[in-house]
Amino acid sequence: MKSNLKYLHKHDAVQGELKVLEMRESKEIKKLEIEYQCELHNKKNQYLKAQEDRATEVHNAQLRFQEEELNLKKSAAIHDVKQLEE
Repeated sequence: MKSNLKYLHKHDAVQGELKVLEMRESKEIKKLEIEYQCELHNKKNQYLKAQEDRATEVHNAQLRFQEEELNLKKSAAIHDVKQLEE
């Protein structure tokens, strides 16, 4: 009977240790999942920022082109006016 009690106590102790290990493992897994989600979120933000930067560069280039086009038209108009005045 005593050996059965010892066995039960040891069994309970081992079960308790297993439960603690499972909880630690579960916490580690959750921690890794959170870290992964954060990293994924950061990468997604970097990608979106890069896309936004490229779109801004394209838009700025279009604006510069339009400004240059207007300057050329303005210069041509000034030249035409000077020729008409002569």
